[in-house]
Amino acid sequence: MALFHILVAVVVYLPLVLILKGAAKTVESESTLFFIGLTGFLVHLFLFAILLMVSYYTKIRIVAEDSNKVFKYIFKSVRFVFSHFLSTFPLTILLVISLAILMLLFFSLNHIIGTSTGLTILIMFIIQQGFIFSRVFIRIWAYSSQYDLFRIFTHEKLNEIPETDSLWVI
Repeated sequence: MALFHILVAVVVYLPLVLILKGAAKTVESESTLFFIGLTGFLVHLFLFAILLMVSYYTKIRIVAEDSNKVFKYIFKSVRFVFSHFLSTFPLTILLVISLAILMLLFFSLNHIIGTSTGLTILIMFIIQQGFIFSRVFIRIWAYSSQYDLFRIFTHEKLNEIPETDSLWVI
């Protein structure tokens, strides 16, 4: 998937640089260049989200099929993501936003509390442990949610993971 991310970056940023280079000579203000660059960045962000979704569903398919045919499942996952885009994309955005909120909260607390005394070091240690636990929880939540969505649309059951009615999958 890293190769696909590099390919997407080249496909987005190479034309963007050429467009910005040509537009830099003719525009009257830098705000136009900013909005062209912002548009390119948003396109890259959108394509990154799609690759992230494909990556998640590929991992789910590999485990579900107990196989090592990665490229076969990448293409099946691309088809799955685009055929159920109105379900897969909002779920991925929700999960990414939750992780972003968690990180913003952590870095805000880190900046506010600091590590100047022994007590603040202890408080930051406890906050960091909570941050690690929360990241693991969000990762489990992400895979569990996407597995449930995959299972709903494909009617496939994974043999390795037992059925549970709770949100906790261990």
